[in-house]
Amino acid sequence: MFIEPLKFEEKWSELIEDFGLQSHKWLTKMFNLREIWIPAYFIDSPLYGLMRTTSRSESENSFFKSFTSPGATLVSFMMSYESAMERQRYRQEALDFKTIEAAPKCETKLAIELHAARVYTRTIFLLVQTEINEGCWNCTIQDLKIDEGCETVIIRDKKPNDNR
Repeated sequence: MFIEPLKFEEKWSELIEDFGLQSHKWLTKMFNLREIWIPAYFIDSPLYGLMRTTSRSESENSFFKSFTSPGATLVSFMMSYESAMERQRYRQEALDFKTIEAAPKCETKLAIELHAARVYTRTIFLLVQTEINEGCWNCTIQDLKIDEGCETVIIRDKKPNDNR
């Protein structure tokens, strides 16, 4: 979202006035430094597209380190970059195919497992499926009470030493 500098200043003034923050030292200091941290003030700078948040920069640095070296020429960097992007696109397409096209195999006929197979991604479904199997094979109903229309079920885990 882009906002013009004048619009930013207008909204800032409204915020300060609405919350009575005119004498707040930190906010006053931040407003005085606005030209170095508000994108509206440096959007026209040629280097704007290179500015990133810290975590995004770290992620990009990690990605670039995998296919280039500090002494690389611009041509070798671009060739390596194209190759890395193609590899990343292929991986994403393979994962998309696995999630969308390849229906996960249900191990029980329980309605909850069938529902999980339809609504979760493959990765999450496999985690849920593990829990369903654990419940089927390692848990038993120890007691069932019905009191005034309310069911109370006590489940016993066959593996009591397991910290799950």
